[in-house]
Amino acid sequence: GQEYLNYSKNQSRIDTSLSRTKILIASSKYTLDLIKKNWDISTLKSNVIYPTYHIKKEPINNKMLNKKGMVKIVSVCRIEKRKGLLESLKALNIINEKGYGFSWDIIGDGPQLNELKSLCGSLKIKNNVIFHGKINDNSIKESFVKGSDIFLMPTYKDDLSIEGFGLAYIEAAKFGVPSIAGISGGAPEAVLNKKTGWCVDPLDLHSLVNVLEEALTNTNTRIHLGNTAFKRFETELTSDTAIKKLMRIAIEQ
Repeated sequence: GQEYLNYSKNQSRIDTSLSRTKILIASSKYTLDLIKKNWDISTLKSNVIYPTYHIKKEPINNKMLNKKGMVKIVSVCRIEKRKGLLESLKALNIINEKGYGFSWDIIGDGPQLNELKSLCGSLKIKNNVIFHGKINDNSIKESFVKGSDIFLMPTYKDDLSIEGFGLAYIEAAKFGVPSIAGISGGAPEAVLNKKTGWCVDPLDLHSLVNVLEEALTNTNTRIHLGNTAFKRFETELTSDTAIKKLMRIAIEQ
């Protein structure tokens, strides 16, 4: 968890936890490497299991194969700096000026929401963006993701805050939706660049615009990446797969 990023503050607490540990499960290779950097865990059995325990496989029709018209973008997250939504807004404004059609549904609440709304209101893109606020009903949130073409959340490191993995990307992959993710933390493990989506540095506006332009204009690429994301979820990241990995490790111990 985030405790490991601020290990100097939480060192005693973490030392106590590790002293009674036999098996250490990390949510990504990135987080495991953080632990190895600051603690000697050579006596422990360590493994990476992506924490998709709650994301169950369900039958879906790949709606992207028959998708026509305006491209639908969705973001579902806590609206905070490191999620890259402010940078995405600036990039999409440039895309809009190039004449590409799209809509962007933003679901969530957080400390950067008002700043995001204020900037959006000053741009021509304001008619393309809908802020839905916090939605507690998971079925409604899933319906937005399922009906979208692109899941957008290009995260980056903000001081000690970073994406350890990125379950939201897998929840999109569950419906065959490719994601645009960041390049820091565990995001590149959740989204495989050019395979199940795109990984880009959102602080590089030029690169972000290029990725968004490709995602919006290349339907075949979107379909291919979305299909690959779904296949990866189906074979590697379902709740059954994660639980079986955890049980196997426990039994072997």
